[in-house]
Amino acid sequence: MDLRVYVDGVARIICDLTRTTTVHDIIIALAQYKGKAGRYSLIQRAPDGTQRTLSPNELTCELIHHPDWAYILRQNPSNKNQSNGEKRSKSLDERKPSIQQEQQQQQQQQTFFDMLSPVTSSPSSSSNYFRTVQNNAFATLSSNNKKRSNIHQLFPSINTNNSNNNINLIDLSPSLPTRQRLSRTPIQENRHQSIQYSRPKSAIPPSTLSENSAFHIVHNPNSNHTGIQHQQQQQYIALLQILKAQEIEVEQQQQELNEKQKEIEYREAILRQAQIYHESIQHELQILEEHDRRLFSECQIIAQDYSSDKLEFELEYHEKLHSNYEHLQQQLTRCSTTLEQKRQIQDQLQFNISQIHEEIQQMETVITNDKKEILQYQYDLERSNSSFKQQEDLLYILNQRNDDIERIIQQDQKQIIEFEDVLLEFDDLLSKNNFANTSYHFHETSSTGILMPVHLQLMNSTLLKICPSGIWV
Repeated sequence: MDLRVYVDGVARIICDLTRTTTVHDIIIALAQYKGKAGRYSLIQRAPDGTQRTLSPNELTCELIHHPDWAYILRQNPSNKNQSNGEKRSKSLDERKPSIQQEQQQQQQQQTFFDMLSPVTSSPSSSSNYFRTVQNNAFATLSSNNKKRSNIHQLFPSINTNNSNNNINLIDLSPSLPTRQRLSRTPIQENRHQSIQYSRPKSAIPPSTLSENSAFHIVHNPNSNHTGIQHQQQQQYIALLQILKAQEIEVEQQQQELNEKQKEIEYREAILRQAQIYHESIQHELQILEEHDRRLFSECQIIAQDYSSDKLEFELEYHEKLHSNYEHLQQQLTRCSTTLEQKRQIQDQLQFNISQIHEEIQQMETVITNDKKEILQYQYDLERSNSSFKQQEDLLYILNQRNDDIERIIQQDQKQIIEFEDVLLEFDDLLSKNNFANTSYHFHETSSTGILMPVHLQLMNSTLLKICPSGIWV
């Protein structure tokens, strides 16, 4: 079997392929022929232009059945370029969430300091009750910050991700009591930028900007506590959301690392196989070199020991062996070509056999359909036979009834004939006895159109009643 592969735009035909030859073997052979180190892959291009990278474990016997497809040896780019591109894409992907996190943290800190400003900025904060409120506020802040510090100890990735872009909220608890700021000036720190905080309009109404402003703040301590606690809860929820997002990112990175590790293991296995193959080739080369050296030394010894005539004889014998070897090599090539032709013929026969099997299957489907139709016809024929038998039974019953009716009609006719005989006898008697005195009344009948006696008309009327389609006298 042969396979055509395009290497640098030039078609190369690979011969003597077997059914166990894989794509990996072809890539190694072409890379050795090309003589350049690197990563190679075999591309399959369909006639419609679609391309597919073949896996190393695919067999070449499946590729020969598509002569219209083209196969191209492509050299993959180096790992350095890929690593640089991956680093750039990762840096761009990491910048987007960091900018969003920075904006969210700035908004949270702005609202946090706006909520703290009414408590800490009153000029009359020297009263004991006001100081207790202030201390309670910072006590709640310090307790919440301790909770946050515990969270940061459990998840140290928050500080590392947000230290360069966002303001650390844990450092606010020790900074605010030590400064004891009495005005609403923005907080300045060395490691962060200056943030301007504006006083909220709903914190202190404008009507309370007198000396009693501290009293009003003391008067509603619960509202400030609830507002601060609500704000701290929101900050805690935001931190938990950030933690969840970072955990999801860590899981995705872990999955990517696992995939890269699998790919690295696969590449290492391929490299180990190539190294083993290279070592075996080097070992064979060393054996051949040793054999050549041994032959050369033996030839030198023979040349020294034997005479020139014997050397010429050995040379002639060697030439004969060489000619015989060439002849055998030619025969071997002819045998290989004939064997390849036989294999092609065998493949063609297998293809024809597969087509014949498909035709047989089609014929079997047609036969099954015909059998189904025959069964349907048989079923219809059985139904028609059953209906015909029923009709025959009905006809037999009707014939029996007709025979019974005819027999009854014959009996009635016999009775009518007997009755007519009796009437004739009675008429004869009447005619003999009362011939002179009897007056005949003739009436014209509608059936015969002649004059009949009255007693005959009476007899005919009775006969009509007995048998409407009977005998007329």
